[in-house]
Amino acid sequence: MKVSAFVYDVRDFVEAPAPGATPLQHRKEGQGVEGKAIFCVAYVMFVEKSLASLALHHIPRGDWFQGSTRYFVSYTGESLSLQELEDDPVFFKTYDTLFLSPDPDFDKNEPREWRYDLFSNCVQHICVGILTKKLLSSFYNFFFFLSAVCPFCNNGNPVVSLTNKWDPVRGYMKPDIQLFPDSFRSFNGHLFRGVSLDFVPFMEYTGGSEFEPVNRIDCLDLRIMDTIAQHLNFSFDVYLPADRQWGTQLPNGSFNGIIGTIAKYEADFSMDISITYDRGVHVDFTRGYTMDPLVVIMSKPKPLPQWLSLVRPYQPLVWLCFLTALVAAGPSYWALQRVSVIDKPSSLSHACFTMYAAMLTQSRHWPKNTGLRIFISLWLLFGLVVTTSYIGNLTAFLTVPASSPTVNSLEELARSDFTWGVRNNGMADYQLFKFSKEPLYRTIFEGLDLCTSLYACVQRTLDEHYAFITWKTHVRDAIARKFIDKNGNPKVHIARRGFFPGPIGFTLQKGSPLKRNFDGVIQRLTEAGLVNMWLADLIHKHSRDALKEMKEAALMAAEGATPEDGDAAEEALDEVENSRQQALTTHHLQGVFLLFAVGIILSFVVLLLEVITSAYAQD
Repeated sequence: MKVSAFVYDVRDFVEAPAPGATPLQHRKEGQGVEGKAIFCVAYVMFVEKSLASLALHHIPRGDWFQGSTRYFVSYTGESLSLQELEDDPVFFKTYDTLFLSPDPDFDKNEPREWRYDLFSNCVQHICVGILTKKLLSSFYNFFFFLSAVCPFCNNGNPVVSLTNKWDPVRGYMKPDIQLFPDSFRSFNGHLFRGVSLDFVPFMEYTGGSEFEPVNRIDCLDLRIMDTIAQHLNFSFDVYLPADRQWGTQLPNGSFNGIIGTIAKYEADFSMDISITYDRGVHVDFTRGYTMDPLVVIMSKPKPLPQWLSLVRPYQPLVWLCFLTALVAAGPSYWALQRVSVIDKPSSLSHACFTMYAAMLTQSRHWPKNTGLRIFISLWLLFGLVVTTSYIGNLTAFLTVPASSPTVNSLEELARSDFTWGVRNNGMADYQLFKFSKEPLYRTIFEGLDLCTSLYACVQRTLDEHYAFITWKTHVRDAIARKFIDKNGNPKVHIARRGFFPGPIGFTLQKGSPLKRNFDGVIQRLTEAGLVNMWLADLIHKHSRDALKEMKEAALMAAEGATPEDGDAAEEALDEVENSRQQALTTHHLQGVFLLFAVGIILSFVVLLLEVITSAYAQD
């Protein structure tokens, strides 16, 4: 074990900026989130009451020794009663703090065998004992009362109690009592105040305000927080921020919205929020429980003409090579017949039709000449490969119509003719574009056309030439609820390439003692795969509910059918029940019908020309 000590003036320490590196580390094997070492930092303060109050207010909220376990031993030189500690607004809100109060009237000769070794019973927090042992030994003639505030011991409320007694000769009166017990293993039913905004599927609710808690609806954040609450024995209510903003940085450097509410200690934690560096200056975050990138949402690309599906299986160069081979095959076959000494040569037109029929796998009478048979064998193999690949691709192009090119990245969006925007409520996406110096992000920010709500923004992409930039999981859930067709397919297009992937977690007050225990539960949930499972389950549930609403709407429409409408009710139900069993229609096959029609017209034109030519020949 390594112990170091630093001596500071209290005012200088409170006002001094934190160092860039942690100057003190105390490794405790097997403890801490993610297997990391826990830093144990003890603050032993010998100051008057006003300075002790200043230090205990600012140090837990400061940046010194971030991630450490902090303990405080305070000696003011005054004999502080339990009632005085309870009446002090700062002292009564402390935790992991020991108040030493001298009693000059104690009897040194009282026959008790107290241990001399200061804090030796507190092995778990040995750093506190070593750092304070010699400092307190100078008060030999005093009997000390050791008092502490237990923040949640009184049915979830704080209570001040006399923890122990000590003198430098005999040590502790109760050597087996821990001076710094873990006060955060159980919150004993304490009611915490949370703050949040609607952000499906992470957070969802109805009603509520900054004065009234929201009515909760099943969502990911509530499942996680309910698990934490059950594990740590607390309850919570969720309220809305007064300005209904997530947190925009103001000109003076502070934040409004949820971030500002937590930074001003007006709530204990928030539900889901994007973890960013600039926000982390003012608040703390739990570990992230999921990663979510930003994506671009827009209307689906328009389908290409369906009649072109007959030619789309092959690229233009392939078609050119194929038609060239088809045109050349007939004359080549005819020429080989002409030099054959075995088979009687046919006409050029007959040779061309023979090659065309062979391409379509039609049976023909083949020649006996070996050279011709080799040519025919290679042509049949060529035709087999070409026709099989064409038929396979044609099936796909008939059932899934091709679409025109669309935007699939932020770079493509900046070069497109779309207008674009984000929601106007201080989310991290707006902060990214506003404060970034990246040229691409500056271009996007300069062109922002803000929209109001999630569903209004998505609907705008359908009604206008508009692209909406938002978080992928957030918009996937919105699409699953309100923007799918009867087959369950989304009505909008989500760009394939996301950007700015960031963690999502809970916001905590700066220096909050809740962080370590919250992180421990969140880590176990993510490692068990429960967070991802819950997220997928919620989106699937919302999609299923949307399809169910479509079915109910079809039922209602069917119930209004008259007997003369025949099977209208059954057709309405089948439209939903069999929505995923899509049959080919004339729309899918319009190309082949069009080709057949052109062929009929062409044949009649040729026939008419033959009749006219024959008539002139007879004259």
